[in-house]
Amino acid sequence: MLRGNRRMNNKGMTLVELLIAITILAIIVVPLLHAFVSSARVNRKAKHSQKLTTMGQDIMEGLKAYSVEELAYEFDYPTVSSCSAHPSGFQLIKPALVGASASEVASRVMELTYNPSGHKYEKVTSANQSITVTGAGPSIKYEFDKEATKDKTFYFAVTNVSAEDSTSGSYKADILIKVDPTKYTSSGGTISNNSAQHNDKIMADLYSMDTSKDAFYIEAGTQLTNAYNELLGKGAVIDDAEDISKKIEVTVAEDASHNKKVTYKFKYSAGGYNVEYPTNPALSTLKYAELENVYLFYLPSYGSLGDEITYNNTTGQKLTFVLVKRQITEADNIQVPDPTPPHNMPYKVDDPSLLNTKELGYNCKVNITPTDKTTLRTNVKTNLSTLINNPGAILTDTLAFVNLPSGITNESVAGVKEEDRIFDVTIDIYEPGTIEAAVGPGGTGQLPADKHLITVTGNMN
Repeated sequence: MLRGNRRMNNKGMTLVELLIAITILAIIVVPLLHAFVSSARVNRKAKHSQKLTTMGQDIMEGLKAYSVEELAYEFDYPTVSSCSAHPSGFQLIKPALVGASASEVASRVMELTYNPSGHKYEKVTSANQSITVTGAGPSIKYEFDKEATKDKTFYFAVTNVSAEDSTSGSYKADILIKVDPTKYTSSGGTISNNSAQHNDKIMADLYSMDTSKDAFYIEAGTQLTNAYNELLGKGAVIDDAEDISKKIEVTVAEDASHNKKVTYKFKYSAGGYNVEYPTNPALSTLKYAELENVYLFYLPSYGSLGDEITYNNTTGQKLTFVLVKRQITEADNIQVPDPTPPHNMPYKVDDPSLLNTKELGYNCKVNITPTDKTTLRTNVKTNLSTLINNPGAILTDTLAFVNLPSGITNESVAGVKEEDRIFDVTIDIYEPGTIEAAVGPGGTGQLPADKHLITVTGNMN
């Protein structure tokens, strides 16, 4: 039967066939494995790049909430939390992402200088940082001089920063922040605005007064009226309000709690008699935890003796003294006695011709102490009548009988001060350790291009 003739084929694969199969499999699988490995590497690199980009963008967004002054405070004194400019210390990046301790944060947050000729960076010293320090202990003060830093490009750095969601080494980086106003200035600017550069436009130097930081006193017409009547009561012979001369003293001091105290004192004189206002000096003493500007709005005395105004700052802090001469109008409601009915006469100087005559003869002496800690903004030497006919006129020195101390220049109340207001920002992110190696002991100051990871750009104002 056929069944008996069948034979089973039990032969398996030969070794040669097995080797061929493995070789074919290897040819197929190895590229796939390589693709998987490469894909994982690319994904990891893309994720790393995304983390770094997000880090840079977060810093850029954070910068928009800062002024250059605030940045300088944070980077020069990152762990000082008692300074009113940044009461919480360094906050641009969460301090925990920079270091586990205050000493680590202090060592990794810094301001730099840059030498373009050698492309070298250096850590700033106390002599060339943007914040100057005066005093010591409880009396220490931190100051930022906008005039001294005009048109300056700032460089700030943070090293060994962790990404928001990771503290692993692969997600750490060094951050270099460049804050540059020069494109918007006349010296190096390329962007114009009606023929004037953005950062060189003449700006009013008086901003909205902040009653928590600015002291001010307004000499009211009622105060002058009361002084007139008191002098008459003491026996002074006064024909009109212009027989009264006036001395005003403004004193800035510091109390035991390091609050700033500003005292205003008015001394009216006529016929050898004097009266002082406020009669209670405490009424004119104002206290401030932080003081920036001191304002005085006064009514001019057009008599032959005129006015003497003294400003004395004993705190050692640089302040702006804003001295404003007011025009005397009917709204001041100054009433002086008159022998004929109705026995009271309003005193005003609002006729342009009359005002011009009185202004040309106005006598005033201004004393400033110390001059090196005072920025004066005033219209004291300006003929007020010129502003009636031309309200937009630039205030200029026109009154010969007004004396200002040497070392102090008369400047318009409106101000001709130029300030940087717009900055380009470049954030360069480097491999961790790059900046510290460059600016630390033995460093070359140069940041290698092959250590650069990503750049984020934007602007702030």
